[in-house]
Parts: sequence; structure tokens; C-alpha cells
Amino acid sequence: MEMKKHKVRKMQEDKINVVLISLDTVRADHLSAYGYKRKTTPNLEKIAKNGILFRQAVSPAGYTLPAHASLFTGLYSSRLIPKESWVLENQEQLIQKFSLGLKQAPEPMAQLFQNNGYLTAGFTGDAYIDGSLGFSKGFSEYFDFPTILGHGYSPDQQEDKTKEIFKSGIEWLRRNRKNSPFFLFLHTYEAHQPHGHTYFTQNNPPPLRLRKLKTPVDSLFTPTKEEREFAIDLYDSSIFCVDRYLGDLMEELDRLHLVENTLLIILSDHGEDIWNHTCWDHGEMYEEVLRVPLIFLNFPNAQKNIAVTTPVSLLDLYPTLVESLNLKRSFPYPLDGRSLISLFQDKIIGSSTLFSEHMDFTINPVPNKVSKFNGHYISVRQENMKYISRRFLNGSPHLSSSILEESLFDLHQDPGEKINLSGNSSDILNRLRNLCNDMLFLISKETAFIHDSDYSLSEEIELMQRLRDFGYV
Repeated sequence: MEMKKHKVRKMQEDKINVVLISLDTVRADHLSAYGYKRKTTPNLEKIAKNGILFRQAVSPAGYTLPAHASLFTGLYSSRLIPKESWVLENQEQLIQKFSLGLKQAPEPMAQLFQNNGYLTAGFTGDAYIDGSLGFSKGFSEYFDFPTILGHGYSPDQQEDKTKEIFKSGIEWLRRNRKNSPFFLFLHTYEAHQPHGHTYFTQNNPPPLRLRKLKTPVDSLFTPTKEEREFAIDLYDSSIFCVDRYLGDLMEELDRLHLVENTLLIILSDHGEDIWNHTCWDHGEMYEEVLRVPLIFLNFPNAQKNIAVTTPVSLLDLYPTLVESLNLKRSFPYPLDGRSLISLFQDKIIGSSTLFSEHMDFTINPVPNKVSKFNGHYISVRQENMKYISRRFLNGSPHLSSSILEESLFDLHQDPGEKINLSGNSSDILNRLRNLCNDMLFLISKETAFIHDSDYSLSEEIELMQRLRDFGYV
């Protein structure tokens, strides 16, 4: 656990508070707030009905660390890595390079708020969002609650940690409610494996193979109908659990008379592939991993009960907050996202190209799988067409010669991404491939800021050992 303290800033009545909640590993299509068949998120439904819900929000990355890095900086995660470091040898080295970029980022989100007079605090589930990786930068207080991550089913699930995180956040609100403005960040791994909640399992015992999963590779099998349905029941039960804590938080905000003067933002960093395509994990570029919830409550000068259908990226949150809250940037480096304010003002903005990526060094014993294989995975979405490719992590991912495999999907006709059109849509494929190459060339050749090659990474030693214990490094 890590804690940093700074002097509390003077109250500024004219600024709205901000509470940002990241629900790790939550896919949008398993939330009743997004039309899911089960009542998994009754509290989130109430929030959405009084706020703004984005139906097509996409994560810029396939797992926790790079997704949050992009969220906090407004940059593609690759742009945080020094260009001379694009030839990497293992997952641990990749994590260290992300950490180096985060620690030297001139003005991540918390720093931005702090520089604008906000009191800042964060309470997280540790691991890939641990403060030692650089995520604590700009927070007056940052607490990591070490969480036991894993896979499959385990009765020793995460609820105690989630309860502690939300309880600590609520206690912080009680102590600091008069120290406006404030920026509070809460993060939970409740929906991450291992799962132990059984609200939707009807108390049936878990199938044997689900109890034996230890790493993502262990789930690279074709499940029986019973196994997949039980996995979905477990996953939905975990989402239902975290929704209860959202309800507790909303009650406390109301009791403290903070609701009307607080912008609440609820999102997820990525979803989960529960054998929709290959395994029971994440990191892929399919919709079940990339499409995430994004909901605003009390967005300044916006109507209530709005459902935005325009595709957006989590990258857009940083510039949107800058513009909507009139935040002044001390280090105005170019951002990769765009402000979404026009969407709330009945203005039409041009269609965007959504780019997502995932670097993976996980060894895959199953040949020719489009998942869990060493490589740089990239997704490019333009309107209804989506291109996915896997490339060598060889320092030149922008070259077509680095492509190992590629797919093309029409999301309107094939939302489940089951029909690969790459063999008979050459014009569209070439256009999106070239767009992908151009994008990769820019972000591999231009880091957002100058890196200090002598910057120390010693703080991560303990964290790396925990990630090894979880099977993630």
C-alpha cells in the first residue's frame, strides 16, 4: 500500500468535483444498463437514466495497464514507450517500459487536476494499476489494496478488497467533502477472475475444469455448454456484486449533498472473452474485450437520459474533461483523443477512426490462434468495418511485412465477428491496413515527450514478483 500526502488546497466554489470509477474487466454487453437480459446492474441503470450513456465506447487497449495508461494520459499506450525500446524480449520488460513512460508523463490526469487546484485521491486494486508503476503521479493520496488475481473459480474472491476500496473512498469523501474541488479515483478488480460470487449459479457446484484454471493458457480449450454457461453465471454474479457498491456510493454522495456538484464517470478498462472466440481471458481485439461501458452523471451543461450511439474511445475522456471543466494544461503535448462536448450539444462531428492495441509475450501452446500469442495486436475501426492484425514485436510493426495474420469484419452484419471478410474485400482491407500502418508508423517513431534513460525502476521489484505469482509475467 502506498500513500503520498500534499497540502490541501483552498476550496474553490466554482469548480465541480469529479469521481472517476474504473470497473476492471467489465464488458458492456453484460450490463442490464446496456440491455443485457439479466438484471446485473440495477444501480447503474438508475445512474444512466439520469446521465449520459455511450453505447459504442471502445478501450484503446486489451488489458489493465496500457488501457489505464491511455485513459490517464490521453495517449496511445505505445506512445509512452521510448521509440528505441520497441524491440522487447519479455512481458516484464514491456511492463517496465510502460512504467517508465507513466512516471515521466508530464501531466497525467491526476496531475492535471492537482495543477488546477483539485485535491486528489485514489483507491485501487493494485497489480497492473499499482502506484509504483507511475499511476500515483499527481495524487495527494494513493492507496493500493493488494488483490489476489487468478483464473477460473475460487471461493476466495475479491469482494473483501472491493468493499475496502469503496469504504475507504466513502470515508475519504466524508473527510474532504468541504475541500472542494476534488478528484477521486476508485478502481476494483471485482469482475476479474477468479470468481466466487454465485448469485446466478443457483448454488450449483462449478465444473471441475473451471476450478483448475491457473493461467490464461489453461483456458485454451473448447468448453462444454455447461462449463461456458457456468463461467457466464460467475462473471455476471461478480458484476452484480460491484453494482451494489455503486449503489452504496450513490447513497453516500446523496447523504453528503455532493450529487449535484459532482461529475461521476463510470467506465471499464476492457471486457472479457468468455470463450466467445478463444479462451476465458482478455487482451484480444474482439468486441467483447474492447467494447466497454462509459457513463457520465452530471456532465456540465448537458441534458439527462442521453444515449450516445457515436463510437468513441476512452482516449477521448482526457480532452473532454479539459474542455468541459476549463482545465488549464501546464504541458500541452498533442493528445490522441478528441473532446466529446459536441456530442452533447446536438452538433454533428465527423466519423472517427478508433484504434486499439495489445502487446503480448504470453507463450501460446496452441498454434495459429488469434490470441495469446507473442505479437502486437492492432484493431482499426472505421464506421461499421473493423480490421484486426497481429504483427511481430520486432521494432517495425508499421511495415506490412511484419503482419502475421489479419481479419476484417462488418460489425453491422456480423456483430459477433464470426465471418472474416479479409479474403473477399480487398479494397476495404487495403485501406484499413494502410491506415493501420500509418498509425503505427507515427506512434512508433514519435513518443509524446523526452524520456530520461537513467530513470529508476527499482520501485517495481516487489510488484513484479506478485505479477509472477499471478501468472501474468
